[in-house]
This record gives sequence, structure tokens and C-alpha cells, in this order.
Amino acid sequence: MNRHVFHGFLALAIGIVTLQTTVVGQDKLERRPPKAEKSVTVKGKIIEESMAGVKMKIGGVKEELIPSGEILRIFHGDIPAALQITYDGLFTKEDTEKDLSKLLKDYRDFYSKASASPDVKLPIKRYLEYRIAMLSALAATTDEEKDKARTELTNFITANRINWVYPFAARALARLQLEKPDYDAALKTLDPLSRDLTIPAEVRQEADLLLIDVMFQANRLEEMKAKIDAALKDPKTTQVQKDRFQVYQLGIDSQAADAKLEDMIKKLDDLIAKTSEPSLKALAFNVMGDCYMLKNRKRDAMWAYLWVDVVYYQDRSEHMKAISKLLEIFKAEKDDEKVQLYKDKLSRMR
Repeated sequence: MNRHVFHGFLALAIGIVTLQTTVVGQDKLERRPPKAEKSVTVKGKIIEESMAGVKMKIGGVKEELIPSGEILRIFHGDIPAALQITYDGLFTKEDTEKDLSKLLKDYRDFYSKASASPDVKLPIKRYLEYRIAMLSALAATTDEEKDKARTELTNFITANRINWVYPFAARALARLQLEKPDYDAALKTLDPLSRDLTIPAEVRQEADLLLIDVMFQANRLEEMKAKIDAALKDPKTTQVQKDRFQVYQLGIDSQAADAKLEDMIKKLDDLIAKTSEPSLKALAFNVMGDCYMLKNRKRDAMWAYLWVDVVYYQDRSEHMKAISKLLEIFKAEKDDEKVQLYKDKLSRMR
């Protein structure tokens, strides 16, 4: 055989073997920087994943640590070629598939194949487990499905307390626990997030605020007040946190025995009018909704939460809370059309 022809066959054979093992492509990461309304995608090579975030070499030159609080999704490039098309298709389906149960089944089926492959690396398997646990929470409609989702999320965060996805999974678990409602379990889930110094400061602060929010919903006002008082004495407490604590303080005041709800609502309206910060407006409307809910005025609560959904949606955490609350209200009203609408909205925010 001609030497050049042989080399051509050899190169082709090597290429076939390579395709049958792994394709080392670019990793992609979808992020949303602070206060940005739209996400952006960066491409490069993931070097390290930690509690702080994901370190990437972008463009083959610059290394950057992308904070966990900015990360929406990861697209791993280093995946066996036999699984590549299906893997890429999962992320496309996340944006197009409205049936969460079907999407969850697709993820579970793919995970079975991926976990059986020795070429699929641990970070990819872990991220698939994360997406499955999160989708399980979102797709759950029956009590049995919700219990299963709580178990999956609990198992996941127990095994992954040193990875950037841990705080997100923990918050999803807390929301599912609140839906039960199991306030003690939610507080137990959130408390480590606010105390763990390896977690980025902004994520800890958000967890701390969420803890206070859970205390408010649980009507544990004395604990809530004590936590706010302690935080206000802490020199590390930022002005942003102080402003948010002021809103929660109004919520506490609204529940006093001699308090007039309409007076507190007016104070929240005044605060909303004075601030130019969308996230603070969102919090104020959400707390207003919570005040109405505690007084069993669901229709008034609905309008407060709708302000966040339609106008002041820039703060992702507050937006998700408003959507979750609206979903809760529409379920109670047995408004199936709006239930489906808000399930879809919630799924697009995962």
C-alpha cells in the first residue's frame, strides 16, 4: 500500500476512535451580572469549581472567577461524542419544553447513560444531578412527587456542600419546605448558608434575608426582630441590607396587636415611592403581599405580588418569590390557566 494512502487511513482511524471516546470542546457558561436584565454567555475552559464560583480560562488566555451568584447554567464541552448531541439537546429543551415532567424524564434517561460511562467526568455527573434535583422540585405537583423532590434535594446538598450549586439547591429545598409548610425545616436548611464563610458574601447576605423572610411568613416575629437587631449592630452589615431590614421592620409592625394594617401599607407605599432601587421596591411589594396574606386578604396580596412580576422583576430572588406566591394563590383559586402560566414562568427562571 502507498505510504501516503496508509497514513491517510491511519489518520481516519484515529479520528474515528477519537469520535467514539470524547470530544473536548469549549465549555460555555451562562451568567447574569449584577443588575443586568439579560444573561450573557462566556466560552472557554472550566479550570475549577468551588463554593466561590467557577474559574474559567476565557479565550484561551484570561482566567476569570465567575461568582456563583451570577451563574445561571453551565454547558460542559468535555463529553463523550456518543452522548454529545443528546446532551446539547437537553439545554435546548430547557428553553422550549413546557412539559417539565417530560424534560425531567429526558434528564433522568440521559443521566442513566452518562453515569454508566467511564468517560463522563465527575463535574458533569454532579451538574446533571443538580439539574435533575432542581427540575424534580419544579415539576412536582402531587404530595408524593414533592416528598420525592425534597428527598432528592436533601441528598444532593448533603453530598455537595463545597460546590457553587449548593446554595441554589438549598434555597430550592427551602422553598419546597415552605410550600408544605414546614418552617422549621426551611430555617434549618437556610441557616448554614448564612453562616458558612466559604460562601460568597452576597450569597450569605441573601440567605440571611431569606431566613428573615421565612421567620416573617412563620409569624416568628420575636426571632425575626432579634436577628434584625443583631444584624444592624454588625459593622459588616451594608446599607443595602439596612434598607431591606427597614422594610421587614414595617412588616413586623403590621402584625402588632394594636397595628392598623392600612397604616403599614401606607408606609410601605411611601417607601416604594421614595426609593429608586427596583430591588427594594420589589421587596416592599412582596412584604406588602405577605402582610395581606397573613390577614387572609389574598386578592390584595395578589396585586402586590403582580407589581413584582410585571414591573419590578429585576431582582431574581424577589421575582421568584412573587411568582411562587402567585402560583400558590392561583392554585387555591383553582385557576388552572394561571397555574400553568406561572409554572411556566417559574421553570424559565431555573
